[in-house]
Amino acid sequence: MMLAKQQQTLETHQAAQIPRLQNSGMVNNHPTIGSPKSNPVNDERDEEMTKSALSNFRAKEEEIEKRKTEVKERVQARIGLVEEETKRLAEIREELEGLHDPMRKEVAFIRKRVDLLNRDLKPLGLTCQKKIWIVENQRSRSSKRYKQTGGSNCSTIDPWSVEIVTANRQNHNQNRLTGGSEKEYKEALEAFNEKNREKGQLIGKLVELVTESEKLRLKKLDELSKNIDSLR
Repeated sequence: MMLAKQQQTLETHQAAQIPRLQNSGMVNNHPTIGSPKSNPVNDERDEEMTKSALSNFRAKEEEIEKRKTEVKERVQARIGLVEEETKRLAEIREELEGLHDPMRKEVAFIRKRVDLLNRDLKPLGLTCQKKIWIVENQRSRSSKRYKQTGGSNCSTIDPWSVEIVTANRQNHNQNRLTGGSEKEYKEALEAFNEKNREKGQLIGKLVELVTESEKLRLKKLDELSKNIDSLR
């Protein structure tokens, strides 16, 4: 159907071109045969010229239509390619917009846990400092009293020496206090070290997650970049 339409258009165009050919002299307005000025030789030659001109014109028109069809097909193919590239670019843009940290939930959880540990470590650190100060102070006072009594023991001191007995009792009580403070200090220090170890482990895990997240996102970006280059 399309070929018939093109042929009809071509014939119409050719018919319209005949007056132009006649005016240009390629087709002569010769008198009909049998008229006083009719020449059979000239008529035959004019007819051949007319056929040749129409044939050349038809060939040119067919060539133009062929080239037109070829260009149209190339344009259509290019439009299809551009549409496909546009679709792919839209998909790449969506992937870029959705490129978030794949480890964000795990990272957020660990950071929250580290913040809680920091909150606990601060008072524990202050407690340890306070306890060690108390222990050292008590030890210093006990040492001074011991020197004041001459380092004597109750078993070697005259039982009637009331002052020395009293001093030894004070030293004994002071030692009991010092022992209690040391125990509290050790317990506080142990709790501090335990939480500090947990914090160190969490920070190590956090570094691993962040490194892995960066690696995955950079790999995805490289992949998308190559896809864009392939569309050029």
